[in-house]
Amino acid sequence: MYALLPPPTVCVDGNLAGWLTTPTQVEAHKRLFVDGDVEGWLTPEAEEGRRIHTPRSLDASAEETLEWAVDVLISELRLKLASSPSSSG
Repeated sequence: MYALLPPPTVCVDGNLAGWLTTPTQVEAHKRLFVDGDVEGWLTPEAEEGRRIHTPRSLDASAEETLEWAVDVLISELRLKLASSPSSSG
């Protein structure tokens, strides 16, 4: 499952779908953010280990952001297909 998170973030496993708006959500997810700041950047461990992608610029247009998100999804789909059992044989 894929989900877009604000700021535009693609979460490949779908575990972080939606806004972090309640105190319980903030508490549960702050470990994924640098210094626990849920309005800041994700930690490298969160990005790499959980396959969460965040653009480095928040000044992009909607069109640029959509292109970025599609590129991420295509890249992740290629990785998934390359690692599937049927593609190895």
